[in-house]
This record gives sequence, C-alpha cells and structure tokens, in this order.
Amino acid sequence: MGIEKNTFRFDVSEFYFRLTTECVRLHSNICKSYTTINDVVNDRAADAINVAKKHPPEYIREHLRLIPTSGDIPIEIIIEETSATHIDSASKSISAAIGTSIEFADALSVIMFDFMYEANRTEVLSKIGLTLDEARSYRKLLKPDAPGSKTIN
Repeated sequence: MGIEKNTFRFDVSEFYFRLTTECVRLHSNICKSYTTINDVVNDRAADAINVAKKHPPEYIREHLRLIPTSGDIPIEIIIEETSATHIDSASKSISAAIGTSIEFADALSVIMFDFMYEANRTEVLSKIGLTLDEARSYRKLLKPDAPGSKTIN
C-alpha cells in the first residue's frame, strides 16, 4: 500500500509564489537534486510544530503581513497525509502564538519562512567558506555585545 497523499489548491499572492520558488531553489541546492514544492513541504512538515517556538510572534505576524497568502496565482501541492497532519497542528500552535487564527496556506507560508531563515543563515556563512561548526562560532562573534565589537557610525 502506498503513502496516502493530500492535494491542496490555493490562489496565492505574487510574493507567496516567489517564496515557494525560492524555497524550491534552496532545497534543490541543499539536496543536490531537483526538488519540488511538494518535496520542500514534506521535508519540513515534521518540524513544523516547532516553528512558533523558534520565532518571536511579531516576526511571524510581520512575515504574514509582508508575504500575504491570498492572490490570483493558482498553485497546487500534493503532500503526504502525515505532512498535512503536522501542518494542521502547526497552524494551531502558530495561531496561538500570534493571537489570531490562520489558515493552512498561512501555516505553509510560515513554515517556508522558517526554512528561508535557516537556509539563508547557513548559506551566507558558507559562501565565505566556513564549515557548519565554524559558522556557529562565527555567529557568536556577530552579536552586538560580543567582546571587542565596536559600533561604527
């Protein structure tokens, strides 16, 4: 018996659409093979419940303001049923964290925001040739209160 799949269709904003394509690009580069938005969502869904804990509520609200979900670009995703269940749970925890109800497509947007946040943090530091451990150490140096740091006006 195969894995049960769920199909979702949304009409999204241009910004949302661009977020999906950027996530696919980053995910493909990480996997070193061509992937789809379905792959991105299935890969990220298991950790989706933690998204609301990883980002301050105001960041999530601002993301949803800047990247509105509704628009006129139709997209379709086909994901594993377990992924859909994880995203439903994440939607509830995100709603509780930000104090307003969100839809499934909004939860997907926040999950993609989380992926972009993680991928860009690593990508920027790896572009200068740091390993993951070196990047973690270097991030500590970038904190404003790190010893020896000075503010340049």
